[in-house]
Amino acid sequence: MFIGAVVFSTTLFAQDSEGSSNPWTLEGAINYNSTDGLMFSSPSVRARYFVMDNIAIRADLGLGMDSQTDDFYENMDGSGGKGSISTDNMSWALTLGGEYHLGGTEKLSPYFSAGLMFGGGSSGMTSTDVDDIDPSVAVYTAGISTKGDQSMSMMGFGIGAGMDYYVWNNVYVGLELGISYGKTTYGDATGSMTMDIGGTPTTTSYTIAGSSSTSMASGAGSIRLGWRF
Repeated sequence: MFIGAVVFSTTLFAQDSEGSSNPWTLEGAINYNSTDGLMFSSPSVRARYFVMDNIAIRADLGLGMDSQTDDFYENMDGSGGKGSISTDNMSWALTLGGEYHLGGTEKLSPYFSAGLMFGGGSSGMTSTDVDDIDPSVAVYTAGISTKGDQSMSMMGFGIGAGMDYYVWNNVYVGLELGISYGKTTYGDATGSMTMDIGGTPTTTSYTIAGSSSTSMASGAGSIRLGWRF
C-alpha cells in the first residue's frame, strides 16, 4: 500500500493543515484501560521531520525499566525467617521509518507508513533464603541464594496507515492501524546457586541455552497526542 500510494497518487496533494509550515513534530500517547480510564503515558516518543510537504521521516524511541521484590516468610503469619526474590528488567526499542501523506483537508492528514524496528534488553534476578528452582512454588529456605542474568535482542518491520487531526493550531491527535512482524532472540541465561549447609557454602554455576521467537501482529496503536513545531 505504501509503495502504491507513492506511485499512483501523483494527482493528490498534501493538506494545508494548521502548522504545516513547521517541519518537526513530537508525540506521546494517550492509553485507555478500564481501571484508570484515560491516562497520558509515554511508552514511546515519536519525532517526525517533513522533508517535503507530504513526505516525513520519523523515529520512535521506547524505553522500559521495572524492578520488583517479593518476600517469602518462614511462617504464614510473617514470623520467623524472611527471604526475598528481586528482579530487574530493562528494554529499549528504536523504529526508523517514513510517512507518505495523502490529500486531506485543512485539519485532517491521512498517510501511509513503513518502518524498521531494532531493540534489546536485559533481565536479572537475585534471591536470598528462597528455594526458587521452580519459580511457581518458591518457598522460604534458609541458606540458599541464587542469581542470574539474560539478555535479549529484537528486530522487525511494519507497515500501516494513519491520520493526524489538528484540533488547535499546531496540536493534533492521531491514530494508526498497521501490521508488524518481529523476531526476538534470547541469549543464554547464566547464573549460580549457593547453598550454605552446616557452615560450608557450595556454589554451582548453570547455563540455560537461549531461544528465539517470531510474531506477527495487527491492530490499532494508542491514540497519539502531538505537537508540530
